Amino acid sequence: MREMGFHDRVFDMLDERPLTKSELRDFCSLLLGDAHMDGIPDPSLDWAGFMRKLDAWLKLKDEAPEQWVS
Repeated sequence: MREMGFHDRVFDMLDERPLTKSELRDFCSLLLGDAHMDGIPDPSLDWAGFMRKLDAWLKLKDEAPEQWVS
């Protein structure tokens, strides 16, 4: 996405340092779409819940539409 000219602060951080928990949520929102992040807990408040919900969503990824940003 970055090579195609998509600019977002979180993409600049990927190769500079580990993402914070809130940046990780922003990154997942960019990749999956905001609608798919509904119901996924804030990782800063509930890391285990965030990981469980994200893992469950990723297991269902074959049923989810692909996300493309143009």
